[in-house]
Amino acid sequence: MGRKMMTVATAFVIVTAVILAGWYTAFCKLGVGPAFPFLASAKVRDDDAIPVEIARQPLMALAGTQEEAQELAQLYGIELFSYEEGVALYATDKDPYEVMEEGNRKGYPPLSVNYVRTAEEPEELPEFDSRNKE
Repeated sequence: MGRKMMTVATAFVIVTAVILAGWYTAFCKLGVGPAFPFLASAKVRDDDAIPVEIARQPLMALAGTQEEAQELAQLYGIELFSYEEGVALYATDKDPYEVMEEGNRKGYPPLSVNYVRTAEEPEELPEFDSRNKE
């Protein structure tokens, strides 16, 4: 009876180790699914790691009125390109990420990068800036 219990316990430990090793390889090293927060993931979602195309008007923001959008442009020192249905597009010659970072430091209302997206893009593209969510 003792030998049979030892065999069952050993088999259970081996099967558990194989399952965990397979899970770790699939999710963390190959990046095909979610990983536990305490394990490092192989895939990094960083704007520099994945090439993306930014629109000619590289910044956008939510604004209630065109006047509010114009005030936001004056705060940031950028040009209001267009305003339609609550979305303002801004043009600037500066790096859009630096403009957003500077505004964030000064406590200005948030801007987002205006990425160009197509139906053929891979899933690994960075998500839109989530700071505009209310």
